[in-house]
Amino acid sequence: MAVSLADVATIMSQLQSLQKQVESYDSAIGKYDGSYMSMLPIATGSFKMHQAAREARKAIEDSDTISEADASQLIGQAEDVDQAIHRTLDTTASKDKIADDNGFKQVGALMLTHFQNEQRAFHEVLNGKLPNSSREKVKGTMKQAADKFDVVLRRYA
Repeated sequence: MAVSLADVATIMSQLQSLQKQVESYDSAIGKYDGSYMSMLPIATGSFKMHQAAREARKAIEDSDTISEADASQLIGQAEDVDQAIHRTLDTTASKDKIADDNGFKQVGALMLTHFQNEQRAFHEVLNGKLPNSSREKVKGTMKQAADKFDVVLRRYA
């Protein structure tokens, strides 16, 4: 059974919401200056982004298998989310020295690990619902994301 139009609209909406939360999280990280006050928006942004990732994953889990016709649209939106994640990881990597100097490096590593786990779970669920012909494309973006997370996590080790 293929995904209904309502399911596709719900998934797209959740993916767009996730992208906005990732972008907001990136903005909060970009403003981090080492102070406790600049850490609070990062913590809040992290929570909201994780919640949006869970909601997007649930929308995909609750849907039927995604049809070929819908796969490219959903993959395109998922790639937009991935690009936002990559930008956020770049911003995060640029803050490793500030985090280290101010005692937040371990907190940053913990947040990155949770971020990575949510992103991986989201990709796995999406990949499981896609038609076989579309799965390779998602596997490639999954590998790119995993590699990027590993690079940034090494900076926070």
